[in-house]
Amino acid sequence: MTRPCHLPLLLLLCLLTHVARAEVVELPNAQVDVVEHLGEKIPLDVLVTDQNGRRAPLAEHFGQGRPVLLSLVYYECPSLCGLVSQGLVKAMAAIDLEVGRDYEALTLSFDPKDTVEAAHLKRSSFLRALNVTDSTAAWPFLTADASAIQKVTDAVGFKYAPVPGSRDMAHAAVVFVLAPDGTLSRYLYGVSFPPRDLRFALVEASAGKVGTTLDRVLLRCYRYDPATRRYAFFISNYIRIGGLVILLFAGGLLYRLWRRELRSSA
Repeated sequence: MTRPCHLPLLLLLCLLTHVARAEVVELPNAQVDVVEHLGEKIPLDVLVTDQNGRRAPLAEHFGQGRPVLLSLVYYECPSLCGLVSQGLVKAMAAIDLEVGRDYEALTLSFDPKDTVEAAHLKRSSFLRALNVTDSTAAWPFLTADASAIQKVTDAVGFKYAPVPGSRDMAHAAVVFVLAPDGTLSRYLYGVSFPPRDLRFALVEASAGKVGTTLDRVLLRCYRYDPATRRYAFFISNYIRIGGLVILLFAGGLLYRLWRRELRSSA
């Protein structure tokens, strides 16, 4: 009895394996990163162009005494940029702080090939999602040349790289919260942003000038945890307070017992 020949099957498997490997595109992960520069200022003298074609220094979008929410995207991005922007819009809609009144929002394309027309279309769609009229000056969508983009991305530590064989860019999912003077205050990561975290980051960046008294009180109880990249309940303050209360109580009790012992001896 002869065994069936498996040579055709082996050849087919080898061919499929070769095709599968050929379709794998290695992303330049070593070049994609976020290096946090907390406490440093971004360059406000770089020239940017808004969705209406007006060219001006980035400084014109700061200096209103309000914190600034900055997102870096490119307008032809097929997936990740849209997810980040949609998650940001959802969080912005969930907090009772109004863009253009309590804080500023800026979106800058890091692709120098993006056009003013593309910026205008993207802005209109996201403003509709926020129920903000397109005629307002809130949330400019900006473009810039390669030199200006490089200065901004270097300042915030945003490292990206082109995907080989396409126009796509490999980049991290992150937005930046800045103080009114352009100082980097907080990095928020992911494609969804808890409204509480976004609100706390804006209140923190404004040094308590936006938000309510309750927000400022809650910020004493919450701290940003770099490990989880979320604001978390900061229990150590309460442990210290509780320890102090126990110490005072124990000291008072010992003092009363000592006084009683003295009276008994007398």
